[in-house]
Amino acid sequence: MKPLADILWSLVRWTLPLTVAAVIVALSLGTQRVGEEVRRQLETRLQERFPNFVVRVRAASLIDGE
Repeated sequence: MKPLADILWSLVRWTLPLTVAAVIVALSLGTQRVGEEVRRQLETRLQERFPNFVVRVRAASLIDGE
């Protein structure tokens, strides 16, 4: 049977990279959701302002300070 220190080290060795990967995925998904919300709101506002046109916004992003 392995000593407790070896078991704990194995646990840290596996959970640390998995945690980092999960944080990166969560940030990526969060950024995409913000961009999608900005795109949707922009498309709605433009459609209201120009009712005679077909408005399509492919992508949008939120830039701090603008």
